[in-house]
Amino acid sequence: MGPFVSFMFFLSAFASDNPADVPRKFGLKVSTLRPFGLEALERTEVEVAWRGWRTRAWKFGDERYGEFQVALDRATPLGEKVSFGLRLRAVAVDIEGFGRRMGLCLDLGLSGALFGAWSFGLSAGNPLGSKVGGERLPQDLRMEVSYAGDVKLKVGVEKEVHFPPIFWAEVACPAAEELCLYTGASGHEVWAGVGVSFGRFLLVYRTGYHRALGISQGICLGYGYDLEEVGDFRL
Repeated sequence: MGPFVSFMFFLSAFASDNPADVPRKFGLKVSTLRPFGLEALERTEVEVAWRGWRTRAWKFGDERYGEFQVALDRATPLGEKVSFGLRLRAVAVDIEGFGRRMGLCLDLGLSGALFGAWSFGLSAGNPLGSKVGGERLPQDLRMEVSYAGDVKLKVGVEKEVHFPPIFWAEVACPAAEELCLYTGASGHEVWAGVGVSFGRFLLVYRTGYHRALGISQGICLGYGYDLEEVGDFRL
């Protein structure tokens, strides 16, 4: 299977976030992202969360390389300010000419309050080094710091063992009671987006630009989430 499969695993890995950040209230999201207009990199995700539990399913790729994952997250409070999260993922990979390979892996997360409106998050993807079809799933470490005031700010770094670290930042700025604007940068890509809410329902559109690969577009439909929470459409 080789380096190509390892690279595709890397591209699809960042669909996941910190398993410790699971909302207690009911929430539903459906999103799709097409990087650089390429169907081969298209990613579709469905998520349902309630009372510290979250189940997610996402599909990545096309008929030449397709990946399907189902995950179950559980976030548990550790005192009043810290939460620990555990994620179990089932991964199925279809490769043209090689058939289907399947496997399981575990992710860990920790999040909590620092001081004032500041908080932190740490997560480790596949720390046990699980494999699918002889290829090790990405092993990555993510660290972030967030500020939740009138404007919501997140900055962080992600490091996969075989790739250089990726630094990123994003800002969510409420422009009106039912309108939120987003912007951010990650690696060589910059993006911007807009979100609107209709009661408990919301709609977010996002577009990004990479100087070598071009434009990416994404859309998210949701229920039960705050607009500031759903603007993260990073690659």
